[in-house]
Amino acid sequence: MSLPPQTATTLRPKLEIAAVLLSGLVFQVFENILHMKVPYLITVTVLWAAYVTWRLRHHPGQAREWGLGAHDFRKSFRLCAITFAIGSVLIFLFHLAVGWQGLPVDSIWIFLGYPIWSIIQEFAVQSLIVVNLEKLGVRRAVIVPIAAVLFGLAHFPDFQLMGLCTVAGVFWAMIFLRARNLYPIALCHAWLGTLAFYWVLG
Repeated sequence: MSLPPQTATTLRPKLEIAAVLLSGLVFQVFENILHMKVPYLITVTVLWAAYVTWRLRHHPGQAREWGLGAHDFRKSFRLCAITFAIGSVLIFLFHLAVGWQGLPVDSIWIFLGYPIWSIIQEFAVQSLIVVNLEKLGVRRAVIVPIAAVLFGLAHFPDFQLMGLCTVAGVFWAMIFLRARNLYPIALCHAWLGTLAFYWVLG
């Protein structure tokens, strides 16, 4: 028995959104209750990587839809460059106000390594939440706050970090909806996040 066309069209987006939300919920359990964050992250990353690889192999055009190709790179880069410039200045001014301290030498490893993790985070939010909400007919004015709040909730129970990530999540979602390319967003996310880690959160 085949599903009605409309049901078949909306089923995958709903399942992907549900899978992302479940992954995030289980992450909270493993991080805050079981204290087994790393084993869980390794396991869930491998499982999602297998699914993503399968989708990319069997569905032409999926990479572009998810923002993993070269499409819109320049536009996304310009928007992210503006966002990074404004964000880094605000972070710097905040840091000056509370007392200057330079970045530690080993922060270079965070700047280099964080983009790997940030693209995974942005893929979960933008490619699997934002894209699928669009497919389900949700208006962009609703998609942006949903994506931002979910990005903030992923950092529970650090409320200060949740607040920062929710604000940042608004900009990441807005940029992605205007220029569907994850790479500049992930880099901007990682580098602003690193500055905020040292100069805002201390």
